[in-house]
Amino acid sequence: MGNRDLYANEVSQDEADAFAVRFKKNPLARPCTVQQFRYWIAGSPKSAWNKGASYVFVQILEEKNFITKPDHETRDRIREAFFVRLKTLHGIWLGKQKMEDDNQKEPQPLTSNLGPWSQLFHRRREVMLIIPELEGYLEDFDQLGVGGMSSDEEDSEMEEGTLRYRVKEPYWRGHLLTKWLRLLDCVHLEGRCSVDSAGNLFGFTRGAAPRLRVATNDRSSKGAYVSGLPVNFYDAEWLEKQEPGWAKGGAGFVNQIIRPRKAKKLDFPTDLAR
Repeated sequence: MGNRDLYANEVSQDEADAFAVRFKKNPLARPCTVQQFRYWIAGSPKSAWNKGASYVFVQILEEKNFITKPDHETRDRIREAFFVRLKTLHGIWLGKQKMEDDNQKEPQPLTSNLGPWSQLFHRRREVMLIIPELEGYLEDFDQLGVGGMSSDEEDSEMEEGTLRYRVKEPYWRGHLLTKWLRLLDCVHLEGRCSVDSAGNLFGFTRGAAPRLRVATNDRSSKGAYVSGLPVNFYDAEWLEKQEPGWAKGGAGFVNQIIRPRKAKKLDFPTDLAR
């Protein structure tokens, strides 16, 4: 793809609609050429335009000798991988559009008065709403709530005029959940990044610059734990400290008060995580 902007919408709705009519009559029709390859990021990953473009994409790989076994099965797998990648790009593109729309609106008093923990919670939740594969975690995330978010404090070791924050994770929260939540933060930051037409300048879209948060091994002693979460959302050592041998049953603090539920696998879209 070279240095092109992967999130640039190079196809208009009229072009996409016109090609859909043509593609329905002729499934061998192609919306673009090898020399002028274009996909429709604003449309469905499997829209008529993108289906046609997937064949052109395979043709590009064949001409560049990137396909060592050019048979029908290999071509089909590559086309499916193309659709998966487009689905990710399309989700991030939708997020960029929403952020731009939000930044153009008048500030809302409620939003501006949210504390850092609450802002972090809502920002992560917006990312989950954008990515269809993460919608199944919304109920658990809502139960985790603002109280399950990390806190941060100013880093006193930074040079004068530079401000960043050291992250302090909740003392009871598990490391795997923390890693999963940080992937949401990465998606948010990618959605805020911007480059110029030459692709050589870096900045952020309109609005306040994101807080520079640096991960640490520090734990926060503030706030209360959240009960009733999947067991792998908790720190295993912390649970054992509250009630030794709790997993074997009993009527102690963990089983009666914290009441962890069955573990829930923390999956994240592989191509997006990469």
